[in-house]
Amino acid sequence: FALEYSAKNGKFRLYCRRFRAGHLTGTGLINLGRIEKITLTGIRMSQQRSPAELFAARKCTEPVTIRVTPARNGVERFMMEFASYEKHSELDTATGCCTVQLWYDRQDETELLIQLLSFGPVLEILGPPAFRAKAAERVAKQYALLFGQQC
Repeated sequence: FALEYSAKNGKFRLYCRRFRAGHLTGTGLINLGRIEKITLTGIRMSQQRSPAELFAARKCTEPVTIRVTPARNGVERFMMEFASYEKHSELDTATGCCTVQLWYDRQDETELLIQLLSFGPVLEILGPPAFRAKAAERVAKQYALLFGQQC
């Protein structure tokens, strides 16, 4: 019931509702490029929800807090990359560092983590602790793959 285009991935995604045995069981996200067959179910939605209502239901409970340094135009690149995300940012004019709270769709957490890690040392994930731990785990795995040892 809502269509989204990801410029980064060049993909269309469809936000939809899931039904089982004629009952609404939740919402889903479908990559349109993977649809092989469509079958009419005859189910009609009596209540419409806006895309904003859908996102609110899927939104993270706690935003990711990030510090971005100005090295290699980090702040500008970050703001361009995450322009479509809901965020609150504060710029420290003395250091040029920007602290950002970023809200995201829980289903996109892995994709978000990969996007953040692509910034390398220009960016530091400050919290929440569970999200930071996932980032550290991914970096440790990459280190082990590259150097054959644990860091």
